[in-house]
Amino acid sequence: MIMKNIFSFGIILFSVLTSFSQDTIVNNKGLIFSGTIIGSDSLFLSYKSNDSLSSEVNLVNKSTILLLKYSNGRVDQLYKNDTLLTKNGDKIIAKILEIDSDMLSYFRFDGKINSVQITPLASLFMYQLSNGEKVVINEKPQDITDYRALGEADAKKYYKTAPGFKAGEVFLGATWWLFGIPLITGIILPSIKPVKLESSSNPNNALLKSNPAYKSGFEKKASGKKMTAGFTALLSGFTGSLLALIAIVSYSF
Repeated sequence: MIMKNIFSFGIILFSVLTSFSQDTIVNNKGLIFSGTIIGSDSLFLSYKSNDSLSSEVNLVNKSTILLLKYSNGRVDQLYKNDTLLTKNGDKIIAKILEIDSDMLSYFRFDGKINSVQITPLASLFMYQLSNGEKVVINEKPQDITDYRALGEADAKKYYKTAPGFKAGEVFLGATWWLFGIPLITGIILPSIKPVKLESSSNPNNALLKSNPAYKSGFEKKASGKKMTAGFTALLSGFTGSLLALIAIVSYSF
């Protein structure tokens, strides 16, 4: 019974030690892989994952590896460090992985393997690449455009009331004598906000979907233009019909 317990303890202890005795690989995306490195040549490194139940051997292109940390504590750093200087005066020695318009990601090894860090470019004063190239981060100019006013100006210039709408208003005005229903309809329709705002001649069409202030200003001006055009056409039809009626009555007498 005692021998059985000792044997079980030995198996557990061996499993624990094995779980900690593993190699670590960090690739150029900052991803961390753990396992047992089997071998390598000039191009590839092979390893077997300790987490895998299969005996599959994984191949990794050595050009994509940043760092190797072996179970015996040996470390192979396969990259040259870049330098980041923050606006707070902090200096960060790390490998820059990716830079986009607003963010920068980097990997840092300081005796232990750290996860990928992401920092806003706006928080940096500059960064220097391992080849000596220095990049100073310039503040983006603040956008002070009054998009609501721009929307109104564009609507004044590019929005056109549909010819069919105007013709319909003329017709409704001309048929006012049909119990007044056409005239009431002709008064209501111009008050409805226009639906089609895009124009092939407007260079800022995209802002109608991406900028609420621009769309609000454009709709306001377009609605005013539609209302003016509608009531003008309605009055034109009404006046024409009324003059025609007066002429007919006068001719009859």
